[in-house]
Amino acid sequence: MKAKLCVMAALSMAALSVNAECRITSVRGDDIAAAFKRHGGWKFSEQKYNSLCAKLNRAKARIQINAMATVLANQSIGWATLSVIDFDTGIATGDFASMNTQVNTYASQDKANEIMVDAINAAAENWDGIDSALASLEAERKKVRNTQRK
Repeated sequence: MKAKLCVMAALSMAALSVNAECRITSVRGDDIAAAFKRHGGWKFSEQKYNSLCAKLNRAKARIQINAMATVLANQSIGWATLSVIDFDTGIATGDFASMNTQVNTYASQDKANEIMVDAINAAAENWDGIDSALASLEAERKKVRNTQRK
C-alpha cells in the first residue's frame, strides 16, 4: 500500500511538473501586474503559449509588456504592446513587436483593466513576428558585446 502511494505521488508530481515546465516571464509595471493578476493572467491558447514560451526560453528572453487602460469618450479602452528583452542584461528591441487594442462600450476603469489584459493576451496569441523579434534581440546583443570589446 505504501509503495502504491509513493508511485501515485511520483506520478502526480510528474504531471504537475509537465504543466509547470514552461513559464513565460515578463517585465511590466505594477499597475499592469495588478490588473494581470486580477483578470486571469496568461489566458491564450495552450499550444501558442507553449510555443512562445519555448522560443523565449531558448533565446534567454522575456516579454516586455507596455500597456494602458483608460476610459475615454464613454468607452473602456485597453491596449498592449509586447516586445522582447534579454533575460539577464536588459538589452531590448522594439522591432517586430506585437500590438493589440480592445474597446468596450461599458465605461469603467475595471472594464478597461480587464480588456487591457485581453489585449495583452491577444497580442501574445497573434505574435507572428516572434522569431524575427528574437533575431533582432540577438543582433542587439551582438552590437553591445562588440561595443564592450572596444
